[in-house]
Formats: sequence, structure tokens, C-alpha cells
Amino acid sequence: MNKIIAFANQKGGCGKSTLCLLLANYLAYKKKNVCVIDTDIQQTLVQQRNDDVEFLEDDKMPFSIQGFDVADPATMQQLMENAKSYDGYVLIDCPGNMKDDGLIPILSQADYIACPFRYDQKTLSSTGAFVSILRELWNKLECKEVPILFIPNNVVRKGNIEEKKMWREVAKTFAMLGTLMEAVPGRAALEKTNTYEINSAQREIVEPLFKKIIEITKG
Repeated sequence: MNKIIAFANQKGGCGKSTLCLLLANYLAYKKKNVCVIDTDIQQTLVQQRNDDVEFLEDDKMPFSIQGFDVADPATMQQLMENAKSYDGYVLIDCPGNMKDDGLIPILSQADYIACPFRYDQKTLSSTGAFVSILRELWNKLECKEVPILFIPNNVVRKGNIEEKKMWREVAKTFAMLGTLMEAVPGRAALEKTNTYEINSAQREIVEPLFKKIIEITKG
């Protein structure tokens, strides 16, 4: 089974890298083949793996993390061709901007786009603009639209009346644009990730979301 999931949103700080890593660890925990591609300019996941190697054993790495320069469209196109032949999940952590042409092969050829967002006006506006850019891209390329999985992330409150009203409106809007997934609550345990394993506290928090992702991506 080959599935390519790109974690993308033009708004930085919404949790793309963290959720990408947590999903990779969860899939490895579930004994599924997984490979992570880091195209973020900061190479956050590559650097974290390098840091982890200093404290953990190389032979216990559950999956590979590879870094690529998204500024080169030809390299990204070749990357996508290679990703399609991988027997398992390929998770791609995308940069928090839409300026590089190298994103075009990723955002047009991935099987799913996981789009984390937060319930604040700035992030919601940026996420809406991101979806508009995606649709313009797909229309220009005359390609099939890639299913979008909208992930409410770092939800730290149950919500007052006004917030719950906004959440319902956001849910209706995103339901017309893609699939609104289970929310990820803001928890300190999710801030202490590594590139080797997901602990029991983290699994308990993200399992409802990740079970749904696995269910959806199985087709």
C-alpha cells in the first residue's frame, strides 16, 4: 500500500512538523512502513533526528527522515515519482509558505493534504487563503483535486458561546472544502516529541485523529 500525505498550510506555527512526526511514530508503533520527507527550509525534523541520534541507538530508528530542497522543482518531481513506489506511508512536511515552485508536484500529486489549523482569526484567514491557492493550482494544472484533511490543533478550551458558534461555522465551511478531522487538544505531552517513538500519553491524545486518518487513507 502506498499513500502520500503532505502536511501543509501557508500559516507557520500551526503544528505541521509536530503532527507529521507524531503520525510517523504512531504508524511505526502500528508496525506500518513509513518514511518522512522534510522539505521545510528549517529542516526541523532532520535536525531533531540528528539530535536524537546522539542519545539513542541508530539501529533502533523506526523510519528514515530525509531532507530535500523544495526550491528545485525537478528534484521535487523526482521525489514524488520515487515516493509513489514506496511500499507504505510517505509523510511530507511542507514549508510554511507557497512561494517555491517545488511545492507544485507535492500539492498536486499527494494522495492527501493534512492541513493543521488553529481556531484564531489570523490562522483561519490564512488557511482559507491557502485552500484558495490550492484550488487555483489544481485548476491551472487541470488535475484532480487532492482531498484535504483539516485538523484543528492545539485546542486548549472547551469554548464559550461565541467560540462554539465560530467553531460550528468553521466546521460547515471546511466540510464543503474537505474533511474536518478530530481535534488535537493542547497538551504539554505533545511538546516533548522525539523521532524514535510515541509514548503512551501522546498516543492517548492523538489516537482518535490518527485512527481516522488510517481509516480514510485505506480507501
